[in-house]
Amino acid sequence: MKRKEWFWLICLLLSPLRIDAGMTAAQRFLMIPAAQNTSHGTQTYTLTASSPFTVPAGVVNLTIEIWGGGGGGGGGVAGMPGKSGGAGGGGAYAMKVKSVSVGNTVAFTVATAVSGGAVGVGGTAGTNTTCDGMTAGGGGAGAPGGGTDGAPGAGGTATGGSTNTSGSAGTAPGVGGAGGTPGGGAGGTVAAPGNPGNPGTAPGGGGAKGNAGPAHAAGGGGAAGQIKFTW
Repeated sequence: MKRKEWFWLICLLLSPLRIDAGMTAAQRFLMIPAAQNTSHGTQTYTLTASSPFTVPAGVVNLTIEIWGGGGGGGGGVAGMPGKSGGAGGGGAYAMKVKSVSVGNTVAFTVATAVSGGAVGVGGTAGTNTTCDGMTAGGGGAGAPGGGTDGAPGAGGTATGGSTNTSGSAGTAPGVGGAGGTPGGGAGGTVAAPGNPGNPGTAPGGGGAKGNAGPAHAAGGGGAAGQIKFTW
C-alpha cells in the first residue's frame, strides 16, 4: 500500500466521528457500538413489600434513585407562652446507574412514614431506604417542648451512590426539613398555636413542630421514602 493510502486509512480509523465516548477501548478498536437500552420506562415504589424489581427485556442500564423517610416533629406543651416541639429533618437522596441484564432482580427496602410526638414527647426518627449498596438515611426526630422549645431534627445523610444528597434539617421556626434533592418532598408547615404540626410530603419530608400555645400540640408525622427505577 502506498504512503498516501496509509495516511487516509489512519485518518479514517482515528476520526472522532467514528469513536463513541461511551465505548471501551476494545469497542473503539473494533468499532462495536456501546450497548444501549431498547426499552424505556419508569417504575416507582413506596412499599418494601414490592421488592424485588425485575429487569425487563431490552434494558442494559438501570438508573436507581432512593429517598429516605422524614423525621417526625416533636410535641409541644401548653403554657403562656407554650413550649413547642422541634421540627423533623428531611430524608436523604442517593442515585446510581447499574449495568443489568433481562431477568436480573434488584432488592430494596423503602422507609415507612413515622409519627410525630405526642404532647411533650419527641417525634420518631425517619427510617432508611436501601438498594444495591446505597443507603438514603432518614431524617432526625424533632425534640419535645418542655422547659424550652425543642430542637429540630437533622437531615438524613446518604452513602453508596454516584450522587448522595443530604436532606434538610428541620427549621428553627418549626417547618419540617425537605427531602434530599432532586425530587424530595416538602417539609410540613406550622399550624396555628395550639394545633398539631402538619405532616411532611413524600418522599422524605419531615413533620412540622407541635406549635404549643394555650393548648397542647402534637408534632407532624414524617413522610415515607421512595425508590424509583428508570430505564
